[in-house]
Amino acid sequence: MALSIDQFLPKQNKIISNQAYWLIRTNGGRLFRSFLDQKLVAIGYPELDHSSLSKVVNEQKKLMGFIEKKLPQHKVPGYIANQMKRFYLEMKKGDLVISPSAQTSSLAIGRVASDSIKSERVFKKNRKGENVLVADYSKCCDVKWLKTVPKYKINPALYNLFFSHQTIVDASKYATHINSLLFDFYRYENDYNLVLDIDAERVKAPELFSAFNQIFEIANKISADLTLEVDNDIELSINLNSPGKLVLTAKVASTLLIVGLILTSIGGGGFEFSVAGAKMKLSVPGIIKTVDNFMNNSVDREIKTELLLKIRNMDIKNSKDIVRIIDAVNKVERKI
Repeated sequence: MALSIDQFLPKQNKIISNQAYWLIRTNGGRLFRSFLDQKLVAIGYPELDHSSLSKVVNEQKKLMGFIEKKLPQHKVPGYIANQMKRFYLEMKKGDLVISPSAQTSSLAIGRVASDSIKSERVFKKNRKGENVLVADYSKCCDVKWLKTVPKYKINPALYNLFFSHQTIVDASKYATHINSLLFDFYRYENDYNLVLDIDAERVKAPELFSAFNQIFEIANKISADLTLEVDNDIELSINLNSPGKLVLTAKVASTLLIVGLILTSIGGGGFEFSVAGAKMKLSVPGIIKTVDNFMNNSVDREIKTELLLKIRNMDIKNSKDIVRIIDAVNKVERKI
């Protein structure tokens, strides 16, 4: 029974091309904790109540008239109209949103959980047991928060996004950087990506490239043994900002799976694979078993020791998604 790599990737790790990405501000960080606690994002201008706005947001002329009436002090109603249309009409269920804390010390990443905009008032009990209004969101949307990332892990390329002063910003051109904060093995459109955290304070370029040349050589030998297609056009992008990320991108999923398995085998001291023999050589279990055998029996001990030293020097972390694939394969194969 041949099992494809995509079969073992969680749905959220298979990113479709029409998924959009949005930056939604938190009023200088003041709303950051509330957004996370209430599992939502919101947009300002409370004068524009949701009930009335939802009736006119589809019609530009009526929308402009509504904004001019409610916010006569604003000289650029078109700017506000565009913000409302993005929040109401363009942002959709399944899109990713990012929201920064104060001074962008951390970044929350979540997925829009509903196509419906609503208003919501949040109350909490005080010491006397009285309900006190702590937040009044006139226009908000449900979000499933996935991860909070500290500033030192954020790619500096994302900082350009935060320079915009708009409340809601289309962040789709930063998709690769955002995806790499969420996942360490994923498919984005037709490309597969393996993201490796490098936590060393300093990384020597010759050591980095030497290590990956050795890893690619081993991966090619394993692919040849399996008669698998080899992707010799792997793209490598590096953000080494003490610490940083290294992203490998390829069209052939098995190539990156093998690279990830090699790193897991060396850096993690090997991995447990519970299947005695894979059902088919070209299945995912077959690939994992072959890598396991190859690393144990065919790679010279000195080469493994040398690679281990380089990986430790660079403090390269194992891919958690690769480990999850191994666990998922083990569970499936036990049932076969």
